Amino acid sequence: MKKTTYTVIILVTFSAFRFWDDLAKYKVNVPEFKEKIVELAAMNTFPSFQFYIPKEVKDLGSKLPAAEQAAMARVVGTFAKTYVNSSAFVADLGKSLDAQKQGTDPNSSELKEFYAEKYNESLSEITETIKAGILNDEYFKGQQQMLDGLKPVLEKPNPYGDTPEGKATYTAEMKGIKQMVGDLEAMLAIKPLFQTNKTEFAKKYATIRAKSEVNQRIGTIVEKNAEIDGKKNYKANIKAQLQQFLDESTDVDFEAKVEQKNGRREFVNDDYRRKSSIWKQCFRMGKPATMELRKIAEVWLKEL
Repeated sequence: MKKTTYTVIILVTFSAFRFWDDLAKYKVNVPEFKEKIVELAAMNTFPSFQFYIPKEVKDLGSKLPAAEQAAMARVVGTFAKTYVNSSAFVADLGKSLDAQKQGTDPNSSELKEFYAEKYNESLSEITETIKAGILNDEYFKGQQQMLDGLKPVLEKPNPYGDTPEGKATYTAEMKGIKQMVGDLEAMLAIKPLFQTNKTEFAKKYATIRAKSEVNQRIGTIVEKNAEIDGKKNYKANIKAQLQQFLDESTDVDFEAKVEQKNGRREFVNDDYRRKSSIWKQCFRMGKPATMELRKIAEVWLKEL
């Protein structure tokens, strides 16, 4: 699947249009403008949103002289590049990404609440299985057989190769098996209690299962946090975005005819209706602004 994203350059220009409310000047909401750049720079897949430009603003932009359209594009494009190359941007991006990460402390209020929820669920389920006679000697026998089958697997060499991906797959697999072995051993260790005090057994077994659920949740959080940290490699994202912009804006037909159809302005040429969002947005911006942005993108891409 082709990995695509909107470009920082495109977003910057749209932001300028969107926040420009002075007929004489370009007025950009700088804090929000920066937030949008930070948001996009962290993306390594095509964003689900589509940028919206109010009709009134587009109409106003189309009335600008060509030189002023190019000047506007130059101002916002240069600002984006300068900001992204600054230490302030690196700090803002890091702060934004770190805010998305979750804690892994099992004593945190969130994980304590999760533990309590899983404990109560497990206790109810275990109690019912005991009453139904499902949790019996045959059950324990089956669990012991499962444990005996899993233990040798822990000694299995890595069959996935020495590549980073292969090692990661093996490590994740072994981690899951170790968790299962530990849970089975803990449950079988309290088997004698099942014969003497089923209520207490149910509580201890529920504790084992709830702790296992918490450990799995922490493992998932660690993986997601690592993915978030990986997004700090913003240069790779921006490089891909700039290249996409250049690829998709190279053949824009600025003389394309549009018509009013079903209350919407649509291209007369059916092929143009299937063009990418970038192609269409460049058409709306006009040739002067698009060409200026292409110049900035080409230079920036070479620098990256």
